[in-house]
Amino acid sequence: MKFLRFVARLFGWLLTPIVASAASFFGAAGGAMIARHIDNPMHGLITSGVCALVAAVVVTWFWLHWLRLRPEVRHALGVDESGAPEAFIPEIENEEQPAAGDKRTDGESD
Repeated sequence: MKFLRFVARLFGWLLTPIVASAASFFGAAGGAMIARHIDNPMHGLITSGVCALVAAVVVTWFWLHWLRLRPEVRHALGVDESGAPEAFIPEIENEEQPAAGDKRTDGESD
């Protein structure tokens, strides 16, 4: 059971980059369909690249927005609101406060 949980978490961690990659692929394919009507090959390549970039940004933005709205999906995939794996999010620990009689600053040493 632990192995299946690990595989599900790994899939969840990789899902955001996979979604962005798929969106850029389909954006580039759409850009190539538009570019075939352009006479200059360089302009066609630029059109395809711009379409890939726009599609990747838009779909990734929608994906992350959807993750922010669905805490149950975030929990199941093991990611936080930004799509980062929860296992790699550093915990914020309480910093030790210096003793009342200790007047050293952060830059001073013993």
